[in-house]
Amino acid sequence: MTETLENVAAEEDVDQQQLAERLLAQAKEQGVDLVGPHGLLHQLTKKVLETALGRRWLTISATTSTIRSAGTAVTRAMESGPRRC
Repeated sequence: MTETLENVAAEEDVDQQQLAERLLAQAKEQGVDLVGPHGLLHQLTKKVLETALGRRWLTISATTSTIRSAGTAVTRAMESGPRRC
């Protein structure tokens, strides 16, 4: 598992930019926020983890809790606005 997403995308001939644009456009059309408990990032992360685990639903509560924590952290970061480095 040392390959980067770019390497995998190159092998699969997937345009990551087009994929991201399509996901964002679809979320906007459906009124889905980017972040938050029902946001695009949360849903996408959950779907990737489900696929990786080969299960339809996550049954590991620790993983679900981690996803919620990550979503909360992203939401808070987005709400606080840009930060200077």
